[in-house]
Amino acid sequence: MSKKHLTQAIIDKWPSRKALLDDVNESLSLSDQIEIVAIHRWHQRGSIDGKYDLAILAGASKRNIPLSWHDLMAARSIHDDRCGHAASDGQPRVKKTKKGAA
Repeated sequence: MSKKHLTQAIIDKWPSRKALLDDVNESLSLSDQIEIVAIHRWHQRGSIDGKYDLAILAGASKRNIPLSWHDLMAARSIHDDRCGHAASDGQPRVKKTKKGAA
C-alpha cells in the first residue's frame, strides 16, 4: 500500500473530516488550532505533519478508533521515489541536460 493510501485510510477512520478536525483541535492550544482545509490537504497529499500525531491519537482513543503510533509512522515512512531522494544505489538522481550553465 502506498504512503498516500495509508494516510488516507487513517483519515477515513473518522466518521467525517470535521470530526477529525474537532478531535485534533481539542488537543491543541487556541493559537495552534487548524481549519478543515488542513484535513483536506492531508488527505490530498497523503501526509500528516508529525506535530499532530499526539492530537490524532488522543482523538482516536476518545472515539475507540484503532490507531497506533506504528500506524502513523508506517504512513510516514514508506519509501518515496519522488525527485530529490537518493536512488537505491546511493547515487543522487540528477536530470542531465544538454544546456550549458547560464
